[in-house]
Amino acid sequence: MSIVTNGYRTGFSGDFTNWYYANGRFIKVDDAGKLVTTSSPLGSKDNAANRPDGVKFEKAVVKNVGEEAVARATEDDYAIVFVGAIPRHSAGEGNDRSTLDMGEADYELVDKVSAAFATQGKKTVVVVKSSFPVNMERIQNNPNVSAIVYQPYGGQYDSYALAQVLYGDYAPTGRLTSTWYAGIDAFPSISPYVIPEGNITGLDDIDPRFMVDMTNADPIESELTYMYTDATVTYPFGYGLSYADFTYDSLTVPSSVTGDEPFTVSVRVTNTGDVATSEVVQLYARNSNSAYGEHAPKKKLVSFEKIHLTPGETKEVLLQVDPQTLALWDVNQSEWIVEQGSYEFMIGTSAGDADVQVSKALSIGGKSVSTLPLPSL
Repeated sequence: MSIVTNGYRTGFSGDFTNWYYANGRFIKVDDAGKLVTTSSPLGSKDNAANRPDGVKFEKAVVKNVGEEAVARATEDDYAIVFVGAIPRHSAGEGNDRSTLDMGEADYELVDKVSAAFATQGKKTVVVVKSSFPVNMERIQNNPNVSAIVYQPYGGQYDSYALAQVLYGDYAPTGRLTSTWYAGIDAFPSISPYVIPEGNITGLDDIDPRFMVDMTNADPIESELTYMYTDATVTYPFGYGLSYADFTYDSLTVPSSVTGDEPFTVSVRVTNTGDVATSEVVQLYARNSNSAYGEHAPKKKLVSFEKIHLTPGETKEVLLQVDPQTLALWDVNQSEWIVEQGSYEFMIGTSAGDADVQVSKALSIGGKSVSTLPLPSL
């Protein structure tokens, strides 16, 4: 293995994709046995790959990942494993992550500890501390993991709040505000167009780790967000489990409305669990026959409410919908358009299961839009 210093930059400017080679320098041991920085930068991928012996170090394992935690499987009643990524983990202003993965040691720690405790018939809880989505497929699909708690950084109170959740003093009611993709292949590849001005590196010279385009903020073009993606996701937008289960019925929508005035949708929600807690009722809508075709969202969150229910309790939930929430930007008319037509309204616990919950159609009298091919939005 080798050690590289000055390989990453934290400022915002162009020419960041080749910073690693243009400025990164190997660490070596001089004749006096001291660590020193080489005088020349890496320069290129070839130079970085063909390293001289003087910059190579032998890796010695002092302690294996999870060694002490695994040993506690015979003593402790259960395991709580903390993994995640700090806010500045390989990213920041002007610098995006090259992968959704956490450190390999995090996944290895979960694998080893959960396996050891499962052998003893004991459960493992994984707490994910991160301010952004990370790759959770390996942990989610681990049969030895009994529960996963996601906790973004919430200030000085977050540890106390976490303890309340873990000990059952409070039932979690949070829902994800982003889509957690199953892999980096959901993101588009980088192209010459997105390489910032001032960057002297061509596509052939960019490190393969940085070939994913994290700069495209257009969800339609990038086919991202719950509104446009067909990619495999681990957790959809709006996802979140609770200590209780809920059922929905009697979704009621008006038969028709104008495209100008807000209207009300109602649904009955029942707590079928044994714990008094809150549910986040999410209302989604889509126009499957939109003249905008693939430019129209597959579904869109148009309203939501959080309600508290005791075990066995049923409440009618009223959701206010502003038709402007359904508006799309029309490039021909240079304005936001609420397209007239029949919309499907769906109730769900997340964007992922809205299709399998109750749904109703509603006619909205917005503006008529030509069905002729339109320019890309």
